[in-house]
This record gives sequence, C-alpha cells and structure tokens, in this order.
Amino acid sequence: MNDVVASYVKVFNAAARSRQWSALAAAHAPDGVLEFSGVPLPPVRGREAIEAIYTEYPQAELVVLDSRSDGDVHVVDYKWGDGSGTGSVRLTFQDGLVAHSLCTIDAAEGGDH
Repeated sequence: MNDVVASYVKVFNAAARSRQWSALAAAHAPDGVLEFSGVPLPPVRGREAIEAIYTEYPQAELVVLDSRSDGDVHVVDYKWGDGSGTGSVRLTFQDGLVAHSLCTIDAAEGGDH
C-alpha cells in the first residue's frame, strides 16, 4: 500500500473511532466526489457533503485485506473492523487529496458498519 493510501486509511480509521468526520472530509479535494455501490446512498460532492453523509451513516474501522494500484486508481479491499461485512474502495488522488472515491459495500452480515 503506498503512503497516500495508507494515510487515507489511517485518517478514516481515526474518524471511525472518534465519530468525528471532519478530518476525513478534509482528506478530500474541495470538490471531491464520494460514490457508493451496494447501498442506497446518493453520490455526494464536496467536503461538507462528505462529512454530512458519514455523520449520518457512520462506518466502522477498515481492516485492509489487500491494496493495489491501476494507474491513477488505488483499490483497497477491506473488511469492517466490527465484522459486519467486506467491500472495496477505489480512490483517485489529486495533489494528495481524494478527488474521487467509489466505496463498494458488500452485503452486510448484520451490524452497523
């Protein structure tokens, strides 16, 4: 896992523990886009909207299972730290900030992510 992806996972997990999502939102570009697959959530754009969606739908910590890069796209396969399921996130960075992320959440086995 490269440094920028490792840093993102660290920020995500700190936010998941504290339930304070502002630092995670700040890791995104001002007009960054967050999309979801596997759950009925709309795509959001911008730091304020990203912070709001995580505040409304908080997630558990990520346990990284695998990571890889395909050009400018970095993929992290994970399981939720609370054991409630798995998924992947596809991240595209611009100037060290997340410009676009696609979070795929596999069918949960119960529990709140």
